[in-house]
Amino acid sequence: MRATRTRKLLLGSLALLALAGLLGACGDPVVEAPDALEVVYLPLDGAVDVDPAVQPMVYFSGAVDGASISETSVLLASATPGAEGCLEVTWTELGSGAAVDAMDPALVLINPATASQDAFLLPQTCYRLTLTTAVKGSKLGPLADLGIPERPGIGAEATFQTAPAP
Repeated sequence: MRATRTRKLLLGSLALLALAGLLGACGDPVVEAPDALEVVYLPLDGAVDVDPAVQPMVYFSGAVDGASISETSVLLASATPGAEGCLEVTWTELGSGAAVDAMDPALVLINPATASQDAFLLPQTCYRLTLTTAVKGSKLGPLADLGIPERPGIGAEATFQTAPAP
C-alpha cells in the first residue's frame, strides 16, 4: 500500500513538472535578430601576381542590401610594395565604386577603374579591400565587427598584390 501511495505521489509530481514546463514555454514570443551577414569568400585575399585586369569581388552569405554599398562601406586602398611585399606599407585610399551584382545579390563587384585607366587595377601595386560593418544584408543583419581595437567597424578585409607590367 505504501508503494502505491509513493507511486501516485511520484506520478503526480511528474505531471506537475511537465505542466510547469509547458506553461513556461508559453511566455512572451521571442523575436530574434537576424544572423549577421558574413563574407564567405574573398577570391583575392593574400594573392600575389594578380592580373590587373581582374575585377575584385566579394561573396556574401546572403543577399546584400544595395543601399548599404557606398564609398564609405566598401573601401579600396593602394600602396607601393615594400621589401616585405604588402606588409608595412603606407596605404592611400582610392575612390572606387562597388555594386551588388544584378544576377547574384550575394555578390558585390568592386569597380576601381577610372577613365584614365585601361585596367581595373594598376600593375605591381598592393591593394587592400575593406568592408565596414555598414554593409547590410537584405534579410540578414550587418557584417559583424572583426574586433580590431585600432580599427573599429571593420567587418572584413583582404590584401593582394598585382603582377608587374609585361
